[in-house]
This record gives sequence, C-alpha cells and structure tokens, in this order.
Amino acid sequence: MVKLNFTVDENYLLAHTLYYEFARPYAGNEAVRMLQTKAKRPISRVPSKCLYFRAEDILGLPFEKLPIDIQHLSRELVPTKEFRNVLHETQDFKAEVESEWLSNYNDGSRLMKQITKLDIRNREFTVYITHPSLSNGRYAGKGRICWGTRPPQSWPGNGSYVTVYMYHEVYHGILSQNDAKVGIVENKKVPHALIELATDNELRVRMNGGAYPPLVGHSENDNAIRAIENWMLPHWKRYLLDDGEHILAFDERMRRRFLKEQSRMLQ
Repeated sequence: MVKLNFTVDENYLLAHTLYYEFARPYAGNEAVRMLQTKAKRPISRVPSKCLYFRAEDILGLPFEKLPIDIQHLSRELVPTKEFRNVLHETQDFKAEVESEWLSNYNDGSRLMKQITKLDIRNREFTVYITHPSLSNGRYAGKGRICWGTRPPQSWPGNGSYVTVYMYHEVYHGILSQNDAKVGIVENKKVPHALIELATDNELRVRMNGGAYPPLVGHSENDNAIRAIENWMLPHWKRYLLDDGEHILAFDERMRRRFLKEQSRMLQ
C-alpha cells in the first residue's frame, strides 16, 4: 500500500501564498490577506520575477539552497505573526487531510488495487500542504505532491475527496514512467484523462455509490481532456473487465492509439 508523508514546508508555504498576491490577488481568507498585505513592502524590494518559481525548484530544499530572493523574503516574513497565523491554519488543514486519508486508507488501497491491478505498496510520496484557501493540487515530480484544496460544493462524494485526489496525484507519478517509453510531448493529456477516469470517477463511485457518466474532474474546464475521456471511456469499461491488463499497460496502449487517432477524434 502506498505511503504518503504529509508535511508543511514553511518556505514553500510562504512562496506559494505570496505568489497568489503577486499573480492572482486573493482576499477571501483573513490570515492570508494579512500576510499578503504585510509582504507588499518586502516584495517591492526584490525582482518581480522571483515569485514566478516552479514548485519543483524549492520543495524540500534546505534554506541555503533556496533562490536568493526567496531567502530574503523568508528571513523577513517567516518570523512575523502574520505568517504564523497562515502556518497555524495550514497545519490544522494538514491534520484534516491526513485524518481523512488514514480513515479511508484500507478501503482506498483495496479499491485502487482492484481498479489499477497494480500493487504499489513500496511507493512513497511526500505531500507538501499549503493553505486551503489558495487552490493547489499537482504532482511535482520525484515523489512530491503539492496540495491545498478543499472539496467544492459540487463535489458528489462524502468524505472521499482527499482519498480520490491523493490517488489522482499519486498516479501522475506512477504513469509518468511511461513517458520515456511512449513519449509525453504529443499526448500528455492522455494519462491525465485516464487518471480522471480511474480516480475522479471510478474510485469515487466505488467509495460513494452512483454512476458515471456524467464525468467529474478537471476536464470540466479542459475540453481536450474531456474529449479524450469520452473517446477512452468504452476502452476503459472493457479494461475494467479484463484482469489480464494493468493500468500501466492500458496507459501505454491508449497513448499509442491516441497518436494514431487524435486528428479524427478532436475534430
């Protein structure tokens, strides 16, 4: 069964929170708004491009390895009460996320093994938690997941959101091993569509009941992914009935087939 290690990286939390102030100002949470206000003067003293960082570039780094501008901001802002308030709320959210993950751990592991036909008990990931008012959910490579999202009101599940989307991000990591074999540049949306079918839909329904379609997932805002999901759906339904093919093999087969059929499918 996969192991997730939940943590709050203070420097990443700060940089992620300030990125929202710089790129997409947000005032929906008082603690976040106060920190963003406190940061205006320090941010004005560093190059504007410093906050356009990639999570991959700073996650888990010791302080001395961080980009120099983020070091400056961290020295000035991490000790403040404004940052500590954001940190406290983020740590509370981390406890919520970890609690839900653990409460569903046995059922989630059993169901995902049935769905994927893979045993990933030796896989380990670190989940870097950010403030839940600032939407964050992505796989950052090398076994690292970034997470800071609560379920939307429209979520058609009960107590399963964390489980479904932790597995969503985990399988971005699992399926990435096919990238070198098949190629990712031309068809990077194919594994994402497959992950949504496996987690956002199949796992969600097995945990909570119901049926699909209609499909749930990021594809609600991405017409290309939704088109691929609709194309893949009959293949996916047949895959679920075939114990002889695991999800890595299915992913490879779908990527290759997509390359042959994409021009017709996306018309």
